[in-house]
Amino acid sequence: MRDALVGQNMMYHRHPNQHIICIFRDPAAMDIYATKLYSEAHQ
Repeated sequence: MRDALVGQNMMYHRHPNQHIICIFRDPAAMDIYATKLYSEAHQ
């Protein structure tokens, strides 16, 4: 899921501190990705 989302809706790079910096072209994709990260962090 994430790979498809990355390829289609955003450009990103991983910093040395492991934070993923995202630049979204599609606000809806940003919402989906943020929700995914939140759910993964709070399992």
